[in-house]
Amino acid sequence: MPLGESLFHVSGSLTNPRDALSGPIGDSSPDSWGCGLIRKAWSGELTELDYLLAVDDIAREGSLRYFDDDGMPLARTHPPTPCPNELRELRGLASAAGTCRQMTASDRDRLLGSAGSLGGTRPKASIRYEDGELAIAKVTLDDHTMPVERAEVATLNLARAEGIDAASTRLEVNDTNRPAALIKRFNRSQGERISYLSAQSFAGAGAATGRYSTDIADGLRAHASNPRQQMSELN
Repeated sequence: MPLGESLFHVSGSLTNPRDALSGPIGDSSPDSWGCGLIRKAWSGELTELDYLLAVDDIAREGSLRYFDDDGMPLARTHPPTPCPNELRELRGLASAAGTCRQMTASDRDRLLGSAGSLGGTRPKASIRYEDGELAIAKVTLDDHTMPVERAEVATLNLARAEGIDAASTRLEVNDTNRPAALIKRFNRSQGERISYLSAQSFAGAGAATGRYSTDIADGLRAHASNPRQQMSELN
């Protein structure tokens, strides 16, 4: 948020309720997929603050954390972050959530704990590699017709081959033709939380407003540590 002595105000609307949270805080709040899981787990009318505080503190995106007066995280308590060998079970839970099938309370909490903090619209979950590093598992469900996960892994590998600082990733196929894309979290390193801004927040854009690469380039010129090198990755 802009540095200054005056108060900083934001407000949402019926069409863009996410604008009720300022950009950096909104970046740590769940998006379509996570919000849908939270609505299934909770009852009543939910606010953007409810969504923000419903997700697991350990797997939350970025480095912002939210505590009560006693220093305890304002977040739900969930089972431990799953490992890659639990992908089959997570895919089944995601499929049940996507088709609105009946789920037990423990299954619902388990899926919410692993996926509630993540953005985007497609099914995904946080997992923990054998070395303890966090990653995102994006899964393909039975009713999906496009190989989005395969395309995303191929695109990230191509970007790294061209010198772009892209996240490391791999496909986890196992014995299914519905693979999962495992993408290492770029905002975690050896257990440390790394601050970041989404392009939307960096450009100061609202939830439903468009921006261009040139807007990001203008921000990089003003604020980046190495603007020439970072702008080259926008090409």
